[in-house]
Amino acid sequence: MAESFAMKKSLLLLLIALMLSSCGGPEEGSLEKTLAEAKAGNVDAMLNLGFMYDNGKGVIQDFKEAVKWYRKAAELGHAKAMYSVGFMYANRRHVRQQDAVEAYAWWNVAAEKGLKKAADKRDWIKNIMTPEQIAEGQKRSREIMEFLTKK
Repeated sequence: MAESFAMKKSLLLLLIALMLSSCGGPEEGSLEKTLAEAKAGNVDAMLNLGFMYDNGKGVIQDFKEAVKWYRKAAELGHAKAMYSVGFMYANRRHVRQQDAVEAYAWWNVAAEKGLKKAADKRDWIKNIMTPEQIAEGQKRSREIMEFLTKK
């Protein structure tokens, strides 16, 4: 009887382990592969690394690393990464301070690249900014665009 119970318990634990191993989670080696691709200059991989660190997917959540990878991709012209940089500034996620001007600027540039949700966020944040902040955000947008065209 005890032997039968032990066998059932072992089978149950094996079944649970199999079920857990097939749930969601990142693929084996996905961090290493994504990191290698990002270091090789793949902007989509940089964006994915930012997302992984931002959301703790396959890594320990680390906003500083998220901002680093989002910004690398953004500075190479990736509109979705620009959107994410703007989000980090708007929500003070490991940037020096909450900064509506910087968020506006990144969202504005991403919107210029055709990202509708960036235009929506830019228009939303504009409603809580002063005219001076909006002017500063537009100036910052021009600086970012100039930087991008020189790359």
